[in-house]
Amino acid sequence: MKRIIGIILSFATIFCLTACSCTGGDTPTPEPFIGSTSPTLDPPETPDDNTEEPDSTETPVPTTDAVTDVPETPVPTPTPVPTAVPSPSRNPYPSDDPVEAKYADAGKKFMRKLKKTEGYEDLDIKGKYGYPYLICINRAGNTVTVYCIDEEGNYTRPYLSMVCSAGYATPRGIFKTKERYSWHTLMGPCYGQYVTRIVDGILFHSVPYYTIHKYDLEYKQYNKLGNLASAGCIRLACNDAKWIFDNVPHGTTVVIYDNWSSVGPLGKPTPYKVNIGDIFTRGWDPTDPDKANPWGDEYKAGSTIRSVLAQRDYEYAIAHGLWNSTINRPEKPTPTPVITPSPTPTVEPSLTPEPTGTPEPSASPEPPESSTPTATPQPTPSVETPPPSANP
Repeated sequence: MKRIIGIILSFATIFCLTACSCTGGDTPTPEPFIGSTSPTLDPPETPDDNTEEPDSTETPVPTTDAVTDVPETPVPTPTPVPTAVPSPSRNPYPSDDPVEAKYADAGKKFMRKLKKTEGYEDLDIKGKYGYPYLICINRAGNTVTVYCIDEEGNYTRPYLSMVCSAGYATPRGIFKTKERYSWHTLMGPCYGQYVTRIVDGILFHSVPYYTIHKYDLEYKQYNKLGNLASAGCIRLACNDAKWIFDNVPHGTTVVIYDNWSSVGPLGKPTPYKVNIGDIFTRGWDPTDPDKANPWGDEYKAGSTIRSVLAQRDYEYAIAHGLWNSTINRPEKPTPTPVITPSPTPTVEPSLTPEPTGTPEPSASPEPPESSTPTATPQPTPSVETPPPSANP
C-alpha cells in the first residue's frame, strides 16, 4: 500500500514539474519525498531576461517627488535699501549784498524770537522737501511775510512781503493750507478770487467782488487794504492772492501772530488806491494780470516788496509769460436785449361796394289817436316841521 501511494505521489510530482516548465515559471524544484523511488529531475534551464542574479543588488532610481522630511534651506532676505529723501534746496547766505544780508539776519532773529513766544514753541522751521515756503501773518501789522529756506535748511530767509487786511476775528496760531478755489462765495454774499483755505472759514483771497466778474470790485473795500477790515479772512491784492494760489502747495505752514512794534523783516508795502470817481477803472483790481484790465501792465507787479531771489523769480515769470494769462476768462455782463418794434400792419383797402338799387320810399306811419289828457293832481300842502330842541 505504501508503495502504491509513493508511485502516485511520484507521478503527481512529475506532472507538476512538467506544467511549470511549460509556463516558463521560475518555481524551484521541490525536494523529493522521503521514501520516494522516483529519480530526481533537474528543471530545464530556460534563459530569462528578467531573472536577476542572486548576488546583484538593485540600484534605486531617483524620484522627482519632494522629500518632506528634509528641511528646506531658507533663502536669505535681501536687506532693504533705504530710500533717499531728497533734501530741500537751500539758498546761500547773501554775503555780497549788504541789504540782503541784513534781511537774512533779521529773519533769523525773528524766528528765534517767535519760537520763544507762548503758543509758538512747537513751530517747526526745518525745511521740508516739496514745501519751499513758510508764511507768517502779522495780524496787528496787516502784513504777510513769506520765508524761504536758508543756507542751514531752515525757513528764516525773508522772500517777499505783502500788504493785507486781517480782522479782529482772525485766529492766531499755526495752521496748514488746504484746498484752493479760483472763485469762492464769501459773506454778504460777495465773492473772492484766487482763494486758499487756511483753516475752517479763514481764507486767503482777493478784495471782495459784488459778483463773479473781474470788473465788479468792491472798490471802497479795496482802499482799506493795510487796515483791519475783514470778517476774519486775509484780504490781499489780486496779484498777491494769485501768487499764493499758484506757488504755495497744500500743507504749507501758516503762522498768524501779533506784533505791534514790527511789521516784519522786509517792512510793509504801500497799497495802490482806486479812484472811486473813475467809473471805467474803479471796478478792477489794478494788479489783476488779466489782459482785459484797463489799468495796464505797469500795475501787474503790485506793491509787493520782493527780495533779490523773489525779484529774479518774478522776472523769470514775466519773461516766460506766466503772468500773461489767468485762470478765469474775463466775463462780461449779459447785454440788454434790444426790443425790436413790431411792424405796423398794413391796412388793405376794402373793396368798393357795388351800388344797390334805389330803395322805394316806405309809407309814412299814421299818427296814433290822441288820448284824453289826464288831469294834473293838485299838490298836497306840506306839514310844518317843528323847530329843533335845545341842546342838553
